[in-house]
Amino acid sequence: MTRAMTPREAPAMLNELRISGLALLEDCELELIPGLTAITGETGAGKTMLLTALRLLTGGRAEPRIIKSDRDRTEVDAVMSVPRQVAETLEEGGFAIEDGEASFSRTVMSSRSRAAVCGRPVPAKILQETAGGLITIHGQADQWRLRSPHYQLEVLDSFSPAPHADLLADYRSKFEAVKVLRDRTLELEENRDRLEAELRYLRDVTAEVAALDPAVDEEDQLDSAIDRLSNVEALRSAASSALTMLSDGDDSYGRRGIADQLGSVAEALVRASNLDEGLQQYTERARSLDAEAGALVTDLRDYLEDLLDDPDELARLHERRATLTELCRGRARDAAELLAWQETAKVRIAALEGEEGDPQVAREALRKAETELSEAAELLSKSRRQSAQRLGELVDTELAGLALANARFIVDVTPIEPTASGADRVQMLLQPHPSASATPLGEGASGGELSRIMLALEVVLAADETPQTMVFDEVDAGIGGLTANQVGGRLKQLAQFHQVIVVTHLAQVAALADRNFVVEKNDGNARVRLVEGEDRTDEIVRMLGGDDGGGAARRHALELENQGGMGQLTT
Repeated sequence: MTRAMTPREAPAMLNELRISGLALLEDCELELIPGLTAITGETGAGKTMLLTALRLLTGGRAEPRIIKSDRDRTEVDAVMSVPRQVAETLEEGGFAIEDGEASFSRTVMSSRSRAAVCGRPVPAKILQETAGGLITIHGQADQWRLRSPHYQLEVLDSFSPAPHADLLADYRSKFEAVKVLRDRTLELEENRDRLEAELRYLRDVTAEVAALDPAVDEEDQLDSAIDRLSNVEALRSAASSALTMLSDGDDSYGRRGIADQLGSVAEALVRASNLDEGLQQYTERARSLDAEAGALVTDLRDYLEDLLDDPDELARLHERRATLTELCRGRARDAAELLAWQETAKVRIAALEGEEGDPQVAREALRKAETELSEAAELLSKSRRQSAQRLGELVDTELAGLALANARFIVDVTPIEPTASGADRVQMLLQPHPSASATPLGEGASGGELSRIMLALEVVLAADETPQTMVFDEVDAGIGGLTANQVGGRLKQLAQFHQVIVVTHLAQVAALADRNFVVEKNDGNARVRLVEGEDRTDEIVRMLGGDDGGGAARRHALELENQGGMGQLTT
């Protein structure tokens, strides 16, 4: 029996697909519906061109060779219903969502390609992240991905219950911690001499900076003091001349200093102010000038007394200036930057002197982290082994309805050295029948078996996946008869919660479809048309090999259609 599926949020659904200028395909517009859609047509008619269009929409590589010979570009546009969470994410990114629908487009020209989401130009990568998350395409190449151990591990992890994701995240975090500590320990052990030399260097230079103890504006202070001592005689001459003019007069010649003359000016105005009060304001100003001149005389005399020629002090200042310049060389442009360098050096010294720079401490931390990683790896492995057994049982059930009743699908989980994905090697094997040995999918499974295994996996995973549009390219290749019926039934079952589009050559599959598009080639061009009613029956008759004149193929086609109308097949 197949597993029961519970209702959930409506799937992402491709509502409209418009294609223009693609290879040999005539311009077309497809209106799609929920459920199962079949794409049929003669071999070589061009059915895969529809997949090419969908791959472009999901951010696939744009090749100029796909452009129709009489066109200058290929254009693919789609309108999709998107789940509420996706709609909210797009709206937060500034994209306009209308009635729960989003538009996606891709234009390919000879020299470049363009992409757009909701009418806004975006890089093709954004298409991959948005439409690519809503449409999953399973082509022949994707079936062969089942041979990849990495893909098999991804399938098992995606099937595992929700707590498994937390175990995987915890393991990866611990794996990265071990990697960092391992690199750090190796660095400390291999570079012990270099780190010790670095520590000695930093200690010596910071000690020299501390001994000098420069001020933030040390250069300005030193340059000013050096200029003063280097020009003592010129400064003394200037100050002496100014003092002489202010205070030293020569009475024998009737000349007096400026300060004495200002005093006389003040006295004259005081006497005259008795005659005119209007002179009082000038008197006050004269007295102020007289007082300022007297103070200036005193200050200049003090300056001359302090202005001493000190060669030793000048030499000391030059030496300090040279020391400061040398300390800044290669470390800073001035004293302020040198002080900042000193603070950074102190932090580095503390790190080298402390636990961070101790190889023994690093080794102990590494051992602890490796123990924690080993524990996380065991928990992850246990979860994978449990999920592997459950996945194998469920896929076996599905394969029994796909003409592989005696086959066993085995998910083997074996220990390996820890990697970023865990300490497990996951290998999927197929045992065709009880007397045969189990062989890896990459060695023993045929293309037809791979197709059925992939379909069985999709049905099993569908119960937990986010609803989306799923596209299958000839998943029914190489099968027929009862197996074809069961493949169609599984696709129909999958379409209960996903929108499923299948490119098929089997009438049994097409008869179960809710909608059927036929790709036909005429005069070198391909066109797509929707077939309904009698037209659809005619297409199924063609897929059955054509009517033999007795109407047997048409009766068979009608039987298949009636069977499809009754719902999915079960086993």
